[in-house]
Amino acid sequence: MRQIVRILLSVALTLFIQTGPVRADAVGKPTVVSGDVLEVAGQRVQLYGVDAPELDQICIADRRRFNCGHIAKTALMDLVAGAEVSCKIILDKKADLATAICTAGGFDIGSNMVHTGWALADRKLSEKYVTIEDKAREARRGLWRGQFIPPWKWRER
Repeated sequence: MRQIVRILLSVALTLFIQTGPVRADAVGKPTVVSGDVLEVAGQRVQLYGVDAPELDQICIADRRRFNCGHIAKTALMDLVAGAEVSCKIILDKKADLATAICTAGGFDIGSNMVHTGWALADRKLSEKYVTIEDKAREARRGLWRGQFIPPWKWRER
């Protein structure tokens, strides 16, 4: 019996050393970093399944240029204002940024950002918000009121 316990402990320690500790979920008052990144309880998290314009990204509506990255950030600030945010960490992209499904007042923040048209569904990562994006496009909400370059293409430039 002791030998089995030693083997199990050895395997658990090996897995811990190889993969590192799993990040805990984050809960607290958020700080908005961009249209799809929050800092909650000292952890930076990117909203799972969505991609918002970059902070310096320019879009066009009614033949006028505007900073849609700043407006996406402001939209996210509006969604989480005064709320406690709860983020379920899905995966770590890199040491300083995890991907998470975050909620405020029981509502999915990523879903709301796509619904308002200030973020797009990240189809490479998930199909979770595609239907919501289609409805935002049809209703011409947010980014869909004008012309924009998808954030992933903007970053390639």
